[in-house]
Amino acid sequence: MRLAEVAAGVALEDDREVEPAPSSYDLGESLRAAKIDLAEAVGFDRAAAREAVDRVRPGLEILETSARTGEGMDEWLARLTGLVARSEGGEARAAARRASA
Repeated sequence: MRLAEVAAGVALEDDREVEPAPSSYDLGESLRAAKIDLAEAVGFDRAAAREAVDRVRPGLEILETSARTGEGMDEWLARLTGLVARSEGGEARAAARRASA
């Protein structure tokens, strides 16, 4: 099973700009911005993050989550559940095709 999500935290130890690695962003169907509860405290710039992601993977969906506050966690759990169900369904169909061949 391939997890179709890339995760990135918003908290950095210094002020350096982070450019996304193109290869990692090509793997996911969405990007999860974790620790979003720290965004204001660390000066996280959502617009700059969106621009950086768009330079590598235009339109990639960004889901903001915080385990501390619970923000976005229900949506993230629903997505993970859906990914597992899709994967299991695909694997079951592939196994059935192999068995009938």
